[in-house]
Amino acid sequence: MAKAISGTVQKAASKYADTLQEIKDELSKKCQTDKKISSLLARIQSGSGSYEDASEASRRIGSELSRIYTQKMRDAYDVNISAGTDEIDEILRQTLKHDYDTITDLSKATQENLNKTAGINMKAVAPEYNVNRTEGIISRVDEFSQRNLDAAMNELETNMVNYSMSVVDDSVKANAEYQFKAGMVPKIKRIMHGFKPCKWCQALAGTYEYPDVPDDVYRRHQNCYCTVTYTPVGSKRSQDVWSKKWGKERDFEKEQRIKAYSNQRSTVLSGGKQYHPMDPSNPRDVSAAREYRKISRNNDIARIADSSGFSREDIIQIKRHIFYDKHKKYDGEYGLLVPDYDMAVAWKRLANGKPEERDIVLLNHELLESKLEKEYNLTIAEAHATATKKYDWASRLISDLGEKGEPDGLL
Repeated sequence: MAKAISGTVQKAASKYADTLQEIKDELSKKCQTDKKISSLLARIQSGSGSYEDASEASRRIGSELSRIYTQKMRDAYDVNISAGTDEIDEILRQTLKHDYDTITDLSKATQENLNKTAGINMKAVAPEYNVNRTEGIISRVDEFSQRNLDAAMNELETNMVNYSMSVVDDSVKANAEYQFKAGMVPKIKRIMHGFKPCKWCQALAGTYEYPDVPDDVYRRHQNCYCTVTYTPVGSKRSQDVWSKKWGKERDFEKEQRIKAYSNQRSTVLSGGKQYHPMDPSNPRDVSAAREYRKISRNNDIARIADSSGFSREDIIQIKRHIFYDKHKKYDGEYGLLVPDYDMAVAWKRLANGKPEERDIVLLNHELLESKLEKEYNLTIAEAHATATKKYDWASRLISDLGEKGEPDGLL
């Protein structure tokens, strides 16, 4: 019996090793045959690559690894991946470690080129392997797989892409801190990008100088495409840490638009205000800014109180918080919240007396966020993160309508 058990264990171990090697081999082959990935890798390895190349390569590699892993699990074990066995978890664990090693090598090569271009005679350093992040992904995939296999696979792809791109972020942080300890003073700038920047990203946008750089500047949530930049020592030029495109400070147009919001001030709930869209070329942003101005001029407190069940005092506080108050960001600057299409649609429904359940969640979230911000002197990002733990409006919106949120044309 013992001999039979030993043979079974050896066979399972061999199957595990074979499957893991097949995953690595197939990824290596994909990196060579995929025109986009191979082009990105060639630029990086030749010394002409950028952090933009590393970030894009990490996104594509993460997506490919997710696909390869899922298919290999089905082929090798001929079982539903929701079985969640220790062996399957271990293969995922080793797959993520291989992803970390691959992206770290790309990031180090990119940093070496960055240092050379900036005239910094320093080696590139690798970020620490984040075990907690790895185990967190495994736990989430296991949890989703118990309910729905397709949902588990979607969760895996989203998390693996985010994981890959986070390795690049960790590399940026590790090298900036390494240079700071060597006597340099890196200036870090975070600029918002993406279809719909959240409050957390809005609050983080700004310029920071070491050592006063919060860790959140280097972090990203799922589907986050914010950009971090810094100015090398002895240079008047700015370099995009993720795109490595050189240019003068005035070229960062989006951040200048964001900073322009800080010039707007209001202490009353009437009279109207001027709001600017995050992206003037985006119709949703333009319509949101236009609707915010209408809302700021409307006397809708009583109607929304009646339709929502909130007191008039609470609605006044919520409206002031969203549309009038300036909020403290991580860099110490104050500014209005950027007009948000989904929030404008929700407010319009509330004013028309036809709220959805998610609109009530929004009111609860904003009210709690406002109270936390004022009572504990929090930044808007800190208050938002805490309020989200109890009233997660963004997740409810995605659950109801999908990633894009409210349909176009409602404003």
